[in-house]
Amino acid sequence: PSPPSSMLDLVLRAVLGLVLLVLFFLCAWLFKHTEALQFILKSKDKKWPATQDPAALEALSSQRRSVTLVFVRHGESTWNITFNKSKNPIFFIPRILYSIFFETTLMLKGARDSWFFDSPLSELGLHEADQLRQHINTASGSDNQEAGLLKTLRGEQGSSIIVSSCLRRAISTATVAFYDRIRRTGEKIAVLPALQEISTNPDTLSITPAATQPIPSWIEKAQTQFDFTDTFQNQIDVSQHIGNKPVTSHGLLRMQAFCQWVFEQDCDTVIVVGHSLWFRFFFREFFPHDTAFAGKDNKIANGGAVALELEQLSGGRLTEPAYRINPSSTRTVFGGFLTKASKKD
Repeated sequence: PSPPSSMLDLVLRAVLGLVLLVLFFLCAWLFKHTEALQFILKSKDKKWPATQDPAALEALSSQRRSVTLVFVRHGESTWNITFNKSKNPIFFIPRILYSIFFETTLMLKGARDSWFFDSPLSELGLHEADQLRQHINTASGSDNQEAGLLKTLRGEQGSSIIVSSCLRRAISTATVAFYDRIRRTGEKIAVLPALQEISTNPDTLSITPAATQPIPSWIEKAQTQFDFTDTFQNQIDVSQHIGNKPVTSHGLLRMQAFCQWVFEQDCDTVIVVGHSLWFRFFFREFFPHDTAFAGKDNKIANGGAVALELEQLSGGRLTEPAYRINPSSTRTVFGGFLTKASKKD
């Protein structure tokens, strides 16, 4: 072929070459991760019928029980790095090309690892989880309520259990944030599929097979502060991990299953390490619908923690248990909520 006649020809050919490379990568990636394609095309994970207002259900009930929940959002993930920062092409294109290159190397190695699928914590995400760990271990609290919550998180007061989504970034955040506690007590972090993120994105699908111990990502293997290999092998309870969410299911079913599970446990507090959209949908579903609350529209910050009281309503004219967040019970433990301008998925 004749040489390009102008700089414009060179640029166009380079762009075309990059587009073809990206398309080839996408086809190869989806061929390997067929489950991701099914969710993109078929899943309605974020769509379900409207539910009754918890305030109305409260009026129908005659009995209630309550359990304290502490929601902990995972640290920043590699997916966040690629897709949730500036969309300016000058910055976005190099990020997407780097992540594609890195994902290709992981695919060629045959590793049970991925930049996109069940994306792990980034280096910043590890730091955010460690910031929460330090706060839990060193903060005394601004009042008696906060001091009590911090003692509970440290495992020094009351009865509490730690549970995590089946996605790696949540398991890793739980490992780091409560590392000192679980190494001291020997307790295990329970993996609950009901906490799997509510979305159709590939990063919300678990790379870890059912009833299988997770393995550290390449980022976690490179650091030396935390022993992820030993912790994942010996202090992560995967007995309830039954695999990925069904493509025909939706998030409300998982949230309801979680509520039922909570009240089957013999403890005062459940520490829940999970995801921004799952938490936001939970606030929308179980807060009284006319109650204003920041968590209905804003995400918990990466590595943030928010406490609340979940009530199980029963008796009266209810034919089955219902659930409600006590609107006066919420308390920011660390990090709080993001403003719309600073959100990261």
